[in-house]
Amino acid sequence: MFALWLLVAAVVLAGVGGTTMALEAELSEPYPHSPGSNVLQRVSVTAESGDTVVQSGLEEATIDFGADNRFDGSLGNVTRVDVLVSGRDPIPANFSTSDNGQITIDPARRISLEAGDRMFFRIFNFTTPSVANPYQAQVTLTGGNGATDTATVDYPITRTTLSFPNQTAPQFGAQSVELSGTVPNFGYIGVFEVDGDGRGELVGSAATGPDHDPQNFTVDLNGNVTESQALQAVVFYETRGETLDERRNGTFDPATDRPFTNTGQVVSATGFVTTIDADARLEPGREYAPGTRLYFAGGEPGTGYQVRRVEDGSLAGTATQFETGSDGTATFDTADVGTGRYAITTVAEPGEVVSLDDDSTTSAADDSFVVAAGASGPATTGGSADAGGTDGGATGDDAASPDDGSGTTETIGPGAGPTTGDAAGPDDGGSNDGGAATAPPGDEETGGVMGLLQQGFVLTAVVAAVLAIVALGALLAVRRRRSGRR
Repeated sequence: MFALWLLVAAVVLAGVGGTTMALEAELSEPYPHSPGSNVLQRVSVTAESGDTVVQSGLEEATIDFGADNRFDGSLGNVTRVDVLVSGRDPIPANFSTSDNGQITIDPARRISLEAGDRMFFRIFNFTTPSVANPYQAQVTLTGGNGATDTATVDYPITRTTLSFPNQTAPQFGAQSVELSGTVPNFGYIGVFEVDGDGRGELVGSAATGPDHDPQNFTVDLNGNVTESQALQAVVFYETRGETLDERRNGTFDPATDRPFTNTGQVVSATGFVTTIDADARLEPGREYAPGTRLYFAGGEPGTGYQVRRVEDGSLAGTATQFETGSDGTATFDTADVGTGRYAITTVAEPGEVVSLDDDSTTSAADDSFVVAAGASGPATTGGSADAGGTDGGATGDDAASPDDGSGTTETIGPGAGPTTGDAAGPDDGGSNDGGAATAPPGDEETGGVMGLLQQGFVLTAVVAAVLAIVALGALLAVRRRRSGRR
């Protein structure tokens, strides 16, 4: 009796060992995940030891998206189906679809499989369900012996979202804007100028995703926004390449990459970006013209600051004051301080210089700036710089003359003109620094060869005239003597 039970047990175990084991389901990932969009749908399963397809090869595959009764997508737009096995080239396949969300895939040839092989079914132009939800699809693989293996795969449909709050983006230094949203695939956020009802020039972009949860994004504008204006942000997905690695290594091109859509609507957001009403960023060691509006950054929020004169390397009197906003920035006008060298202190600690370069050395000499009439800036200045308190500024006759950018140097004063280039020529005869008029080169007033020749010619003429008079007198005297004898 015991022997009979052993025999029955052996038969049962043998039968269990011969049954097919379920496929290992992998996550299916539409690209992109957007609802109501035509996408590349990818369904993946892994063959396990004992599966029918391992024993007799893959003859046919059926994927039933309609098995999830919430599915309202479509297979009617599908244009192509590929079958891939990890480590092998794609295998083209014929396919047929039904109205109830089922697609049957017939590879061009039977595919031999081993345990651990991962299979991908790529369905091009799959129309996703219209509502963002997690969905399921039933996968059935038919082996060469007619038996089947099944698995249930999950795939998410996620709405892409984007928020672009109004904000300030200083045009000095690193200029960027902050956005937030959900971008479930590899892609990009492009920020554009607004051109009427459409997108204008691209001013910045950032790579995104994949993430199904809300994220914050920083988009560098590269100093492209120089005035306050509305900007539009659009989320794109990479269109080049058919694998994640290829798309991950792509580069943004708004002409070829496609915007994310939710049920046909492009995902975008518009925000108003305010730039700083300033002409330049305050930096140590720089010179600014009177009337330059300077941007002070890096201060403490809501704090009072002083602009103090620097004399002989030490802090002197206060020229003006300002207070930072909630972001620790402020602006002030150099017209309010006059020419000279200055440093910044807080009102609370007027003897402590504020660092302008964040280095280890902070002093009135290291963290000061200069306001000088000859410096670059929006103010129109002329003449020499004010010598009052300006360290190192050129004054009087040492001041450099303005350059008109044409390669010639102009001298400020009467009779001034180009000294080089096509316009240069002989002096117009005017005075030079109050002295005598200058002669053309090689035609000096004295000391030249021509001058000597001219002087010799005059001397010769005088001598000849004297000799002629003497000769005439002698001739007359001879005639008088002769007439007396007669």
